[in-house]
Amino acid sequence: MKWRAYSPSTSRIAELVGAQPVTAQAAELSQALATGVIESYRSSGSTGFDTKTLEHLKYFADAQAWLPKNAVLINKAAFDALDTPTQAVLLRAGADAETRGRADLLVYGHRHLVATADGLIAHIVDFVSQRTGWRPQPHASVLTRSRGNP
Repeated sequence: MKWRAYSPSTSRIAELVGAQPVTAQAAELSQALATGVIESYRSSGSTGFDTKTLEHLKYFADAQAWLPKNAVLINKAAFDALDTPTQAVLLRAGADAETRGRADLLVYGHRHLVATADGLIAHIVDFVSQRTGWRPQPHASVLTRSRGNP
């Protein structure tokens, strides 16, 4: 299988799953799938929707794998040179940033999932309506509605 790779990490993933890594950038994905340059890839659901590669895929799974993660770094020697109260303030600020980051990641993950699901639903509805003439009634997001929101 020819697997999209765009970095050393994604090349390694391709090798680990027994695939041949092939370089393809996001802007080239739809054409690369349509022409057989690649046969599969792993990326964010939003990339799949934005690049219209969903039209060329038989299977889609939202693994929530490509979510942003950030880190705050400090030089150990510089940290060790600080007085204990200043170190405590920095450690507390780091812990607070981690808590906020984890909460933001959950919110981002939910928004990403809702946007991806809504995009997939719209794609499926469009696909069915083009072939059958069926048109659905306007509705809110399925995921948003299922969580008790209007």
